[in-house]
Amino acid sequence: MQTKRDLVLLGCCLGLFETISQVVLLRELFVAFTGNELTIATVLALWLISVSLGCLAAGRTFKPRSISAGVATLFIMAGAFSLFQVILIRLARPAFAPAGELLSPALTVALAALGVAPCAALLGALFVGLVRLGRHSSHASPLPAVYGGEALGSGIGGAVLSFWLLEAANPVAITALAAVLAAAGAMLALRRAPARERRQHAVATAAFILACFFVLFRAADIDLRLRDMEWGPLRVVETVDSKYGNVVITEREGLHDFYESGALAFTVSDPMFAEETVHIPLLYHPAPHDVLIIGASGSGVIGESLKHPSLERLDFVELDPAIISLAGKYGPPGHMSGGGRSVNAVLGDGRAYVASAGKRYDVIVLAAGAPLSLQVNRLYTAEFFSSAGKALLPGGIIGLTVDSPGAYMGPELTRLIASIVNALRLVFPHVELLPGETIHILASDRPLAGAKRRLIPRLRERGLETAYLNEFYLTDRLSELRAAQLDSVLALYDDGAANSDGRPVTFSYALAIWAKHFDTGKFLARGVAALGPGTTVLLLAATGLIIVVAFALGSRLRLRAAGPLISLYSSGFTTMFATVLIMICFQISRGYVYTRLAVVIAAFMVALGLTAILGGRRLSAVRERPGLIVLQAALICLPVVVAAVFRWAQSPGSAVPGPLLDAAYIGLSALAGVVGASVFTVASASLMRRAPAGAETGAVAYSLDLVGASVAGFTTGFLTIPALGIVSAALAVALVNFIAVGALQVSIRRAP
Repeated sequence: MQTKRDLVLLGCCLGLFETISQVVLLRELFVAFTGNELTIATVLALWLISVSLGCLAAGRTFKPRSISAGVATLFIMAGAFSLFQVILIRLARPAFAPAGELLSPALTVALAALGVAPCAALLGALFVGLVRLGRHSSHASPLPAVYGGEALGSGIGGAVLSFWLLEAANPVAITALAAVLAAAGAMLALRRAPARERRQHAVATAAFILACFFVLFRAADIDLRLRDMEWGPLRVVETVDSKYGNVVITEREGLHDFYESGALAFTVSDPMFAEETVHIPLLYHPAPHDVLIIGASGSGVIGESLKHPSLERLDFVELDPAIISLAGKYGPPGHMSGGGRSVNAVLGDGRAYVASAGKRYDVIVLAAGAPLSLQVNRLYTAEFFSSAGKALLPGGIIGLTVDSPGAYMGPELTRLIASIVNALRLVFPHVELLPGETIHILASDRPLAGAKRRLIPRLRERGLETAYLNEFYLTDRLSELRAAQLDSVLALYDDGAANSDGRPVTFSYALAIWAKHFDTGKFLARGVAALGPGTTVLLLAATGLIIVVAFALGSRLRLRAAGPLISLYSSGFTTMFATVLIMICFQISRGYVYTRLAVVIAAFMVALGLTAILGGRRLSAVRERPGLIVLQAALICLPVVVAAVFRWAQSPGSAVPGPLLDAAYIGLSALAGVVGASVFTVASASLMRRAPAGAETGAVAYSLDLVGASVAGFTTGFLTIPALGIVSAALAVALVNFIAVGALQVSIRRAP
C-alpha cells in the first residue's frame, strides 16, 4: 500500500521528469521555429492539450491488472518517448522546410504536435495512474498529494536545468538523464508491490537504464550527428548549446554560416554585408572616432570599420560569449581584433549595455538582422532608440538596415519600415532613408541632408578599399528619383504606428510578411487585422463558455457543476496566458528568455506545488461562495499586474536593475502558481463533493484546467498579442475573467 509520502514522491518524480522533458523539447522546437518566441505559447498549448487527452483517456481506460505495474510501465514508456521525440524533431524538421527557413502556421502546429504529443499524452495518463494508485491504497483524496508532488518536482527540475544542467550537457544527454529519472519513478512505484511483480519488472527496468547510460556515454556524437541530419543538405561542423541558445555552424564553399536558435545570424566572412552595413553610417559622420556595433560581429564588420582612418575606439556587443570564440575560430586570422587600435568585446545584452554603459559614441551601427523575433525587435523600439540617443555624442548617428526586394515593396514591408521610422522620429528630429535592395535608415539630432551629399567625396578622402561599395554603387543609391519613390510608398501605407515595447508592431509586420507566403498564414493575418479589443473579449468568452458546457454535458456532473467547471477553465486559461506573457515581457525587458524558460516554469510549479500541499486541506474545505468568487477576482487581477510591472520596467527613464527585474518576473510567475493552485484545489474539491467519482472526477478537473491553458496558448501566440500588444491583451483577458465572475455567480446560485 502506498503512503501519502509515497504519492508525493511519485508525483515529484513525475514533475521532475516532466519539466526536464518539456524544457528540452521546447528548446528543440524553439530552434526548429528559428527563435520565434510566440511559438512557445503554441508548443505549451499542444503539450497541455496532449496531457489533457492522455488524462481523459486514462480516466476511462486505465484498468491494469496491477496498478503498480501499470504505473511503472507508463514511467518507462514516457522515458523512452522523450528521447525518441528529440530524435523525431531533428529528423522531421528538414522534411517540413529547408534549414533556417520559417515554417507556415499549419506546419508549425504540425511539427509542434509531432514533437510533444506522444510524450505529453503518456504523462497525462501517468498522472491518472498515480491518482488511481492512491485510491487503490485507500486514500480518500489523493489528488492534492499527487498534484502538489508533481508541482514540486517540476520546480526542482526547473531549478536544476537553469542553474546547472542546461550549461553542463547537450539536449541528448539531458534527455537520457531524464529517462533515468523516469526509471527511478518506475522502481518507486513497484517498491511496495508484491515481490513477484518487482522481479518481473526488474529485468526490463535494468535494461532500460543500461540503454540510457549508453546514450549518455555517446551523447556528444549522437547530438552532432542528429544536428547534421537536421540541417541537411548543409554540413554541420560544430554545434554548441549555451545558456543563451543553440549555435550551429555550417560550411559551404569555404564559408561558415552561423545560426543562432535556428536563424541565420551572419556568415564568416561576408564582405558585401560588412561593407554595406558599416560604411554608409560611418560615411554620414564627418569623422567617427568612437563606434559601437551591435550584432553580426563575426561577419567582417570590425575590419571594415577599422578602415576609417579617424576611428580610435570600436566596441562591439554580443550576448553569447560562444559566438565570439567560434567566430574567431572559423574566421580569418585577426579578423576579430583591432590591429593596434582599441577594439573591445562587450559580453551582454546590447540594449542593456546602451542604457547603462555610460559611454558615448559618434556612430551606433545596429546589425542585429530582421525583427522576426521579439529578441531582435526590442532593438527597433522607441524605448531602445531613446537609450541610443542618450548614448550618442552631439551630432552622433544611429544606422540600421532593412532588406528590400528593390523595385516593389508590399504594404507589410512598407509598414514595417514606417513603424521603425516613426519610432525613430519620437526620439530624433532628423531621420534619413537611403533606398536600394538594402534600405538604410539613419537618425541624428542634426540634419543629415548635407551629409548625404558628402558620401562620395568622403569615400574618396578616406581612401577606403572596398570590393562592392564604390562610387558607382553610391551614385545609384543617391538617385533623387529612387528617394522620391520610397517616400511616396511610405506615405501611402504608413498607418502612423510606432514600434514600441508595449505594442511591437514591427514584429507583427515582419510576421505578416512571413505569413503572406502561406494560405494558413494569410488566414491568420486577416484574423489579426480584424481583431480589436471588443472582438477579442467576445471571442475568448464564447470559446470558454462552449468548452465548459461541453465538459459539463459530457460528464455525469451535468450543468449543476458549471460553477467549479468555470473556475477550472478560467484558472488554466489565465495562468497559462500570464505565464506566456511573463516570458514575452522577460524577453522584451532582458533579451534572453531562452536561458530563463526553466526558472520561470520552476517558479510557477514550486508555488503551485507548495500551495497545493501545504494549503490543500484548508482550501478543499472552502465553500464555493464566496471562495470561488474571490479567487475569480484574483484571476482578473493577475494579467493586469503582469502588464503593470512590464509598463513600470519599460517606462521612459526607468533604470530598473537587471537582478531586480528578474526577481520581479520570477515572483510574478510564482504568484500565478499560487493563484492557479488555489483555484484548482477549491474547484476540484467542489466537484468531488458533488459527484465523488474518484479519479475520473479528478481527470475531468485536471483535463479542463489543461484545456483552458491550451486555448490560452494558441490564442496568445497567434492572435491576442500580435493583434493587441502586451497591455491591451492583458486587459482583454482580465475582462474575460470579469465576465466569468457573472457566470459563476449565476451557476452557484442555481446549483442544488
